[in-house]
Amino acid sequence: MEDIEILEEESQRIVNKGEISREELIKCTRTSAIRGGLSFSIIGIIIAIIGIALLITTFSNSFDASFLPYILIPCGIIIAALPFVLGVFADKFLDKQNKSISGGFKYKYQFNDDGMDITLDSGVAKLHTKLNYLLIYKVTYFDDVVFIYLNSSVVYMLKLSGFENENDRNTAMKKVDKKYKVKNND
Repeated sequence: MEDIEILEEESQRIVNKGEISREELIKCTRTSAIRGGLSFSIIGIIIAIIGIALLITTFSNSFDASFLPYILIPCGIIIAALPFVLGVFADKFLDKQNKSISGGFKYKYQFNDDGMDITLDSGVAKLHTKLNYLLIYKVTYFDDVVFIYLNSSVVYMLKLSGFENENDRNTAMKKVDKKYKVKNND
């Protein structure tokens, strides 16, 4: 009798299977670096503007802070450009950061009531883990790829197209992301 209950429970799970290639990983890493770094870019631009304002003030008045603009302007430009530079070198960063998935990976997510079972297989290494929905820090979307963050450095990825049907996708994503808006492919 227990076997039947386990089988019934298994059949109620929603499954997402697929593969994320190296090219998709690089594209997503670039986009994530640039999107995540926009606040740094804005801060860098503000620092550079303050430096320019101080430079103008220094020339128009006898205000003695002549070294400060020469520090603020380059620092502001460097901070503003950093996310874009990181995005350009995403493939090298990916290779160094996690060699086991740098060539892409296959995945399988099984969604149930309290969490999900995740299996990742890169051909080099295989990972199986259970994740409670309460541990999810944030969820972001890029085209067909979903980033599930546990913190700022631990991220799981899956494709929305990996669900068997639209209803499964909407049900599973609502469990993962409380802000998820139901999408219809009409």
